[in-house]
Amino acid sequence: MELPGKGLQLRLRAIKYGESLDDKIDLLATAILRSFSGPLRTRYPRLWSIFSRPPRGSWRLNINGVRYILSDYTGVLVVIPEFEWWMWRYLRPKRCDVFIDVGAHV
Repeated sequence: MELPGKGLQLRLRAIKYGESLDDKIDLLATAILRSFSGPLRTRYPRLWSIFSRPPRGSWRLNINGVRYILSDYTGVLVVIPEFEWWMWRYLRPKRCDVFIDVGAHV
């Protein structure tokens, strides 16, 4: 799933939240591959399915000192502050908090 109107700019902003250098490299590679999603998805569906998943099982992001472990790329884009900036006024998880999002994104 691609988020409408966000594109490459949002994907590149997600890179800075990678917890480690490995995570940042994985996010960069995914951002680049997602930039060619149309041709990849139609011509090479098997390759596309491989690159739709995290290379090492999950993406680990660190946002404001809170660690997020995400299993799909749409989750990566949704959790970064640039996506729904207004939500960060209300949602302020702290260290050791557990937050389970049971919203529509399943």
